[in-house]
Amino acid sequence: LGRKEEAIREGLRAVELLPISRDAVGGPNYVLELAWIYAKVGEQEAAIEQLDRYLSVPANWSIEGLLHDPLIDLLSDHPRFQALLEKYE
Repeated sequence: LGRKEEAIREGLRAVELLPISRDAVGGPNYVLELAWIYAKVGEQEAAIEQLDRYLSVPANWSIEGLLHDPLIDLLSDHPRFQALLEKYE
């Protein structure tokens, strides 16, 4: 909708309100949502950073599960994403 900064700000706020350190079950989901926000608005580096953070803790999705998400196509050609695949496969 052309509201990139607002989307990022709201995603960051969600992660701040429910950090992984406070909620090991729900917190990672907000980190993953922030990664998708970054991917959707073209911030690949930030998206990959959040995916790395998400995958580094026990969470609902593994790297194999995330590969089926169409949003991964926005990141799949990035060298850091390829390194992330190798790290978590």
